[in-house]
Amino acid sequence: LRVDLHIESQRVASVVSDIVRCYGVSLVRDRAVVLLDAVGFSLQSPLVQMAMLNSLSYSVNSAYAQLLSKNIKIDFARTTTGDGFYIWNRATTAEANSELYRLMMMILADNAVAQRKARSAWVPKLRAAFHVGEHYEFQQVEGLNPTNFSYIVGQVTVDLARMLERALPGQI
Repeated sequence: LRVDLHIESQRVASVVSDIVRCYGVSLVRDRAVVLLDAVGFSLQSPLVQMAMLNSLSYSVNSAYAQLLSKNIKIDFARTTTGDGFYIWNRATTAEANSELYRLMMMILADNAVAQRKARSAWVPKLRAAFHVGEHYEFQQVEGLNPTNFSYIVGQVTVDLARMLERALPGQI
């Protein structure tokens, strides 16, 4: 829903947009989403599972920092799948989907370097999928307070899960 309201201050407009997003649901039609899956995750102890997700999170943040250093700005969000992450770019620019693809490749590269250096099973072997499609984005409300984390659900997440079922460890 677009409201024809003119707000002089960009800062105020951004705050209003953030407030609306916290309590709303957005249907996004053609946005890329990445699904990263830690292979063999469920076979590990809870401590190793936590370490694997932490390692994957580190790779995501490291990849993001690398892209920022090259002036590639991604407004990415992620949500856990339990054994990995969905990641998407909230930006609506023409380059948003290709920038997300770059982020995925940098994450996989960082993970591969970490795997070569690792002395334990804490760095997960990954499977990855990239797809463009439709999804809903929302934030769950806990009590009276919205969370700061977004979730997605929709056809693109279903398609990604089906793609990943067929992927072998190390495949995209």
